[in-house]
Amino acid sequence: MTGLQAGITTDAEFGDAEIVAVEPEPVRRVLALGVIPVVTGFQGGTAEYATTTLGRGGSDLTAVALGDALGAAAVEIYTTCPGVMTGDPRRIRRDAPARAHHPSRDGPSCPETAPRSCTTKPPSWRARRARRTW
Repeated sequence: MTGLQAGITTDAEFGDAEIVAVEPEPVRRVLALGVIPVVTGFQGGTAEYATTTLGRGGSDLTAVALGDALGAAAVEIYTTCPGVMTGDPRRIRRDAPARAHHPSRDGPSCPETAPRSCTTKPPSWRARRARRTW
C-alpha cells in the first residue's frame, strides 16, 4: 500500500510534507482479511490525492503515525544502524566520528542529542499526538 492508500493525509509541502491526518480504515480492512499489509514509508498524499514525501525520518514517522492511529501498544523499528547516533555522520568531520548511543548501556539521552542530530525541523506529529488530532 502507498501511504495515501493506507490513509495518511499530508499537507502539500512536497519533499518535506507533514502528516495532517491518519485514517487507518484501509489498513484495518487488510488486517481483517488476515493479511499483513506492507505500507510504503516516508510518503502520504494531499486531500487532492497528490503523492507527497515526508522528508528525513519519514519512514519512522509513517510507522509511528500508523501505529498510533491503529491503537498499537508499541511500534518496533528495526534498522541496520548500530544505535542512536549522537550526531549526523554526514555532517561530522571524519576525524571526529559520532558515537553510537545504546540506551541499555548508556542510559536514555536521546532528547539531549536530538537537537545536534536533526537537520530538519522536528516533526509536528508530537504536538498532534498530544492533542490526538489524527
